[in-house]
Amino acid sequence: MKKSFTLIETLVAISILGIGILGISFLISSQISSIHYSENKLIAAYLAQEAIEILRNIRDTNWLNNRDWEAGITLNATTTKLDYTTTSSIPDSNLPSCDRLKFDGNFYNCSLGRETPFKREIFISKSGDEMTIKITISWQEKGRIHHYFLTGKLYNWRK
Repeated sequence: MKKSFTLIETLVAISILGIGILGISFLISSQISSIHYSENKLIAAYLAQEAIEILRNIRDTNWLNNRDWEAGITLNATTTKLDYTTTSSIPDSNLPSCDRLKFDGNFYNCSLGRETPFKREIFISKSGDEMTIKITISWQEKGRIHHYFLTGKLYNWRK
């Protein structure tokens, strides 16, 4: 008795193999997309933390220069013009628009480099000796807008 494959068996084997390859390619594609989203979410987290550090630096510089701890910090207004080069969060019409952050190869900023998909919005409110900072980082990816939110506090502990 000869053992051989019939045409139907061959077609079934090719179909099963094709479905397997298609499933694996879909899985790889979705993993690559997930990696890109995770990378952008990590960048957004760093950009949000950077905003808090910039405001903390403004507060500390005020103390070192014997100024009021909140000098140069915009209260009760949303600002986007804040990067590592700024010494104040008060909107300045001379500063370039910062609708989207730019990346100069080393740092994210408002003026130099290639435009990125990230937008940073900062809202600061004050109650007594406490500032509440609400930061929203948003970016668009594959037709969807994503947001990363961070809330922090600054205190006037040096009275």
